[in-house]
Amino acid sequence: MGYFLIINNDTVIGPQPGFSLSATANGRDTLTAEIVSVDASYRPALDDEVILVENEGTSTTELTMGMGSKTLTTQAGLHFMAGERARIARTVAPTGWMEGKITSYSGTTLVVLVDEVQGWIVTESDWQIGRRIFGGLVMTLSERGLGGYGVTPITTSIECQDFNTYADRRVLNITIPAGTLLAALQALDDYLTPYGVTLDPDQVTGPSLSSVRLFCTTLIEALNSVASLAGNWVWEVDYYKLLRVYDPTTRAAPFNIAAGDGHAIGDITVTPTRTGYANSVHVLYNHDLTRVNANNGGPASALWEILVRAPDVEDAAAAADLAAALLAESLPVPKVVLYPTHDKGLAPGQIQTINLPTRNVNNTFLIAEIVAVDVGFVDRLERTVTAIEGSVYQPGWRDVYQQWGGGGAPTVVSGGGASAAGRRVYFLGGSAISWVQSSGPDWIPIDADTGGDPGHQVTIDTVAIGGTTVTVTVRMRARSGTVTARLRNVSDGTTAGTSTAVNSTTFQTVTFSAALTAGSKIYRLELLPSLANVDVNAIAHAE
Repeated sequence: MGYFLIINNDTVIGPQPGFSLSATANGRDTLTAEIVSVDASYRPALDDEVILVENEGTSTTELTMGMGSKTLTTQAGLHFMAGERARIARTVAPTGWMEGKITSYSGTTLVVLVDEVQGWIVTESDWQIGRRIFGGLVMTLSERGLGGYGVTPITTSIECQDFNTYADRRVLNITIPAGTLLAALQALDDYLTPYGVTLDPDQVTGPSLSSVRLFCTTLIEALNSVASLAGNWVWEVDYYKLLRVYDPTTRAAPFNIAAGDGHAIGDITVTPTRTGYANSVHVLYNHDLTRVNANNGGPASALWEILVRAPDVEDAAAAADLAAALLAESLPVPKVVLYPTHDKGLAPGQIQTINLPTRNVNNTFLIAEIVAVDVGFVDRLERTVTAIEGSVYQPGWRDVYQQWGGGGAPTVVSGGGASAAGRRVYFLGGSAISWVQSSGPDWIPIDADTGGDPGHQVTIDTVAIGGTTVTVTVRMRARSGTVTARLRNVSDGTTAGTSTAVNSTTFQTVTFSAALTAGSKIYRLELLPSLANVDVNAIAHAE
């Protein structure tokens, strides 16, 4: 049982007590460890590949190493899930192993579809079953005599970063044509092939994306752009060197947290956060000022104001709608939960329900960070988990976490749009009382008064804003059926981005990413009802 390091796929080393692993929401996991060589014959080197495997179960099922489906009898109650990868290693010689995707795990029966084998092909009946909890490269190292003395035995301290670091090493200058997310990743994966990285064979086709021009940019910036265009998805090169882009809100954790269930060690810590908070929004428009205030009747000491400049907004009603939309985003005060656990299988980006009435917590949370430290137990790491209240921050959760970490979230600057400290906003039209409909039904401008009305339009110059991606936020509803929104490039007759459909008679908020065309172009927000001659209503802005 326990855990062990594998360096360059052939050297197995038990890490010294006190090693630590940090898996974070900003996509750059780190591992620090010490390696002792008694005769000084082994020295790790920069860029060595390091794998950390944590074993969870054992099996005495007789198996012959090889490809294909393997069925093992193991312990019940482990944290294995169908779809994740597992390693089946020989206890007597851990350099001999099989890896593959878990087909099923029920009771004491585990089925793994093996697609990778290392070592001699033998028949064995003594297995350790685990998973990789880190995979990356040695980035820095330092060597000293054991215990700090001038003796032959040496201790080498290593600091490693995960395989995402490969994306820092490539610069590209290409145009990805309009198509699916999968097609875009197939174009980008070629830049990672020299490092042994392959596209996940189970990568979803994903949404349709607009054409993306990537001029003299790093691969990491390109992957950020593609993931953002997919709708605030997340990219990763995982511990198995598989590239994928996924929706972080679709990954369930292997367990939830409830009172008395034993998953959390001791108590949890709950911290409300006011990142981006305001209860009063001022919008400066066309040399005038409007305000929406949620603090009416409250004490002056509770007032928290922000000022947004919106020179493209021309009338008071539009400015009030923009202020109301921004206020709705700024009012929530999500909770951040911190808890320690010894349980395995958690990873950043997973969704977990935390229900602890004594701490006034009962909601869906998104795991943002896990710090695992060896505390001296033979087969146990102590993990400290940070989780964000997901009902508020699921879109853009990684950027929010980076803000908390002091790194600052990337900002899309919209020249001529609205701006507040740290944010740039374009008002895209609409109001809470103006409904539109289509006889087709066809796409219709968000606030068109009659057929042929071009509706509210804005000019965005990518040169002035220094970026080609914006996030569109729409509050919309339909009297019947569904309604979908899109950001339309009126100048070129193309679509920059499209939302998911909303099926509600009350306002629901959706966000989606849009790819702007280089240069100065005219854009507008359009709506598509699912039913002809049925009223739909929306308010939208981009930032």
